[in-house]
Amino acid sequence: MNKIYLYTFITMIAIISVINIAFYWTAKDTLIKNETEINLNISKNIKETVENNQKSVEVFEGLLSQRLYTDSLVINHQLPSDVKQVTHAQLQVLADQLKLEGIAVMVPDQKWFNLVQSTSSAEVGTNSKMWGDKWNRMFFQLINDKNVTLEPSFGEAYSHFWAAPVETSYNFPDKIFLTGYYYDGTKNYIIEPICNGQQLIDFQKTAGVDSAINRFMKNNLSIKEISVLNFNRLTGDFKLTPGELWKNQLAFHNREIIAGTYHYESPLDKTFATKAVQQNKTINRIVSIHGKQILQFFIPIQIEIEGNTNQYKTIIISSVDYSQISSDLRKDMIQMSLVVILCFIFCFVLIYLLFRLIRKQGKLLTEINHLYAEKVNTLYQTIREYRHDVTNHIFTLQGLLSLRKYSDAETYIKQLTKVNRETSAIVNIHIPAFIGLIQVKVAESIEKNIQFEYQFKEFEYLELDIEKTTNLVKVIGNLLNNSFYEVEKNEVGHRSVSITGTAEERKLQFRIQNNGSMIPSHLIEKIFEFGYTTKNEGSGIGLASAKKIIEQYKGSITVNSNQEWTTFTIELPLSKKEFVPASIRKEKSG
Repeated sequence: MNKIYLYTFITMIAIISVINIAFYWTAKDTLIKNETEINLNISKNIKETVENNQKSVEVFEGLLSQRLYTDSLVINHQLPSDVKQVTHAQLQVLADQLKLEGIAVMVPDQKWFNLVQSTSSAEVGTNSKMWGDKWNRMFFQLINDKNVTLEPSFGEAYSHFWAAPVETSYNFPDKIFLTGYYYDGTKNYIIEPICNGQQLIDFQKTAGVDSAINRFMKNNLSIKEISVLNFNRLTGDFKLTPGELWKNQLAFHNREIIAGTYHYESPLDKTFATKAVQQNKTINRIVSIHGKQILQFFIPIQIEIEGNTNQYKTIIISSVDYSQISSDLRKDMIQMSLVVILCFIFCFVLIYLLFRLIRKQGKLLTEINHLYAEKVNTLYQTIREYRHDVTNHIFTLQGLLSLRKYSDAETYIKQLTKVNRETSAIVNIHIPAFIGLIQVKVAESIEKNIQFEYQFKEFEYLELDIEKTTNLVKVIGNLLNNSFYEVEKNEVGHRSVSITGTAEERKLQFRIQNNGSMIPSHLIEKIFEFGYTTKNEGSGIGLASAKKIIEQYKGSITVNSNQEWTTFTIELPLSKKEFVPASIRKEKSG
């Protein structure tokens, strides 16, 4: 054993010597390669951040568009059908109520639209002539077809509605707005709700690429600057007129400097950037800028937005303090040598301890094997007992069936599976999808000790199509899931959920109740908003989607919550085809 220790020690000394010699010659190149790898990783993160930021902006813009769409429905309902009857006061009251930047109405002319009334007097009498053909093309689509066909990266579209991309206003070039346009044919004008786009700009500043760059630089002190540039800026093809400087705040492909700063600039940047883009690889150089030795990396990246990468050429210039690298090299060499020595000392001690530990393993393994054998025997005995019980159950069932006591056999099976309630009443629903849903919830209620009651009246006379049935099952299933989730917080014996369905001519009603926690009155409306949830792992789309489905069928959903019960009530209109009238029932029964 002593010879093993000696050979191990000699081998470690030899390895340490070889490593130190190799490290001396390769450390410099290694550090530069490491720096290159760090910057490449940063560039990948920046690329992902830019793309994710743009996606987030699109989602944010989409949420604003949805808000404008909802506001448009309210405005359309409140305003008169004739544009001549629309007043400034009416628009101002609606804008204040809906917390909008403003509201305007406009009517078509030959090739553009005239703004005939607005909350802003500066807009009254102006037109969309200078807004561009693309905008006017959308407006005429809305007027002629009551809907628009979206063009790539140009707004959002809903039923009878188009939300324009975030832009400045021709009448207010120093501000940024998100505007919507609504027309469903009930008015002789287009409604234009206007939302302030500054919150979108603030969102980009707060959660955008610059914050990520600051974090990267904070974690890598040798990096003096990171510049994310539009490649066309370096080639001189990118020009902005003074009136277009606002574009620097919008989509990244419209900006000169996409993110970061660009102070470490030199005349050869264009040459190296062009070479990096053409060869599609990272180029580095050492240059003196502002009296400092700077190691620069020119890293080309392709930004993917909406599946398109070709037109979005971007160059990242990372400027690193080269003197810092040299200093780090010396420190790293010393630290690496010490770390290697310490590691080998640690390994030597560890090997020594392992050899001593191995001596004790024989006895320990024997004890473990003995204990394992005992556990296996216990497990085997448990399995035999379980098998014996199962065999008894099988013989009991076989005896009942051989005596043709089917009812007793069924009762025995229900006792074994702890299903003590009758499910035959579920069949009265006469809708397979609802039968399946209720059966699942019955089984779940038994497992979770929940008192679950259900009652469906006149459902045998319903004749709903598959799509509507499926959508209703989604809605009811979601509400029952939420109810089960809430009552599980109660003690066993105090968990109650019920559902009542009533069908009658021209109306279908559901009432889902649970005795879970009371919903505060100020949250009644909020629970139906997209993204709002009280669950730890919830998505916040269940109730919002349910409400949307119900409204799609021109129905309603209301909530009443107190200390004892929370009740969701759904009412849906039924057409003549969806419910068999009493007169026809009598004819069939006769």
